[in-house]
Amino acid sequence: MKSKMDVAIKTYGGRDGETGSLWALLRHQGVTAPHTGEPYSEASLFGIGGGVGMVYWAMDHCGGHYLGLGTRFSTKEAEKPLFVMSICDRIGAKTRLVTASSPAAGRKKLIAELDAGNTPIVWAHRGDLPYFAEPTYSQTYHTLLVSHIDDAGTAHVADISNKRLSVTLDDLDHARRTTWSPKFRMMIVEPPTKKPDVKKGFLTGLRACHEMNTSEKSIKNVGLTGLQKWADLLTDSKDKKGWPSFFPRGEQLYYGLTSTYTQIESRGFGGSANRELFADFLSEAAPVIGRTDLEKAADQFRGSAKAWGKLAKNALPAAVPLLKEARNLLAKRMKLFRTKGMKGLDDMSAIQRRLDEISGDARRDFPMSDDAIEKHFAKLRKDVLAILEIERCGFQLLGEAL
Repeated sequence: MKSKMDVAIKTYGGRDGETGSLWALLRHQGVTAPHTGEPYSEASLFGIGGGVGMVYWAMDHCGGHYLGLGTRFSTKEAEKPLFVMSICDRIGAKTRLVTASSPAAGRKKLIAELDAGNTPIVWAHRGDLPYFAEPTYSQTYHTLLVSHIDDAGTAHVADISNKRLSVTLDDLDHARRTTWSPKFRMMIVEPPTKKPDVKKGFLTGLRACHEMNTSEKSIKNVGLTGLQKWADLLTDSKDKKGWPSFFPRGEQLYYGLTSTYTQIESRGFGGSANRELFADFLSEAAPVIGRTDLEKAADQFRGSAKAWGKLAKNALPAAVPLLKEARNLLAKRMKLFRTKGMKGLDDMSAIQRRLDEISGDARRDFPMSDDAIEKHFAKLRKDVLAILEIERCGFQLLGEAL
């Protein structure tokens, strides 16, 4: 049950889960970009799909309060993974979705695709993949590549690590039993059969990005207006979704702050809400499109990346030792995963145990007074507003270049 994926696994190490999976797969298939004659860069794929975005949402979930920060181009993902499918369509690659209604059917279809020589992109809950050593309630939307399944029933996979990874079929089945629909989803990508119009693909992605982030027709939690909404909710004590009410002192507040950090910095290895990855795309697109002024927008989004990084760091401030420790542990765990893969699993598991202890400490006696929390929310609001101003200028420059 092999798809001969060794080359892609050896070179894997994407900056984002979805585009990283596609980037590695296309390299394995020998697909090259028309404008370079080399494999597509991950940045170019990210931009072709629409690049960065912003969606803010907060909701009750499993007895607690859930915070969502969508930092790439927003698409409807429930029935079809439109972000990845759009990238494939714009580079001339055909896609085929395979779903199942049960673990047994999902496994059978996965094995059939591998037997046919395909390398599926598979969707799963990140927290249910043991090699991440993350809590099982971390049900982040995640993708990975399955290379082959050995005789012992172990799936060998490529994920956002520089190292080879493996997971038992039982654990993979469990991780693929996602809360979204359809379950047990995977996608087969057929390489392009003719040379695509890469300039058109770049322009399509850029225009979609600009439209989503700046349109006055967008709902209030999307794009630039989504950043403004988040800033306002951080200090709004009257709105039930305002942070003073939604994330009260204790475990809920600890979750809100750590979730802010991880969703900005730890979804992949680009960090900074994918802004640096997008800036790299703008620099690559500038000569292809023939608009060197895209470099100005690229510089603006590199500034945005720094501002997002500052926000993530400030969410777990150094002035509060317990929160600083949590931030350092979260960063260390991701670095271990990136550089050591499964050889770092024991250390990553120890980190998670300590994070669980910190969460318990925060529940029993949160290490900030009510007055300090109020000031902290006000500081985070300033950070979000700073990002808003940087990105407003960035999207203005982008619009002028288009």
